[in-house]
Amino acid sequence: MRRWLVLLTLALAACEQAEGGAEDLSKADAGWDVVTFDGFEPADGASSDTTIATDVAETSPAEVAVDTMPADTSPHVCPTSATAMNCSKGTGTGEGDQCHDAPSCYVAMVQKAVNNQVATHPEWFDTSGTCPIILNVNAFLDGVVAEIVAKGYCAIRDPNAPNEEITIKRNNAFTENFDIVASTGCARSGAAIYTGFCAPAWW
Repeated sequence: MRRWLVLLTLALAACEQAEGGAEDLSKADAGWDVVTFDGFEPADGASSDTTIATDVAETSPAEVAVDTMPADTSPHVCPTSATAMNCSKGTGTGEGDQCHDAPSCYVAMVQKAVNNQVATHPEWFDTSGTCPIILNVNAFLDGVVAEIVAKGYCAIRDPNAPNEEITIKRNNAFTENFDIVASTGCARSGAAIYTGFCAPAWW
């Protein structure tokens, strides 16, 4: 009689183990990740090998919030020498919904203008350190603007940051902004001077 009880107990344990395995398998098939933690401190005398299931269903890309600038839905075609110049005030607002991040048309021209000011007007800078410290900010910014205007573009010191930034356009399709004065007082000419474009032109 005791032998039959032992066999019955073993059979029931086997059934329970099989049912548990099927449950774990069904969860895995349904997109669940079954994770076993060895050495988990059990409660109420439970087994130290505790299995839990966590939902790892993939999130649709449409559900993921991405911190990006507004979509570029405005024209940003670089002008050619045949593009008519128009420096009249544009119809844009300069607000965030009209301003975007995209490759620059004018960054190389601004970089050259900045470096030309440093090279041709040493009296405006202190070049004894690791960067050219601007001693005459007004002369520097006005010099960069004048050089760009001489090349056939519209350029002004940005009214929103007149001691740091300039803004450029060829016509009223768009403007590009450049931050050419660092917070340290240095003249800036690296790729990071370009801060984006706004379309249509806001000035």
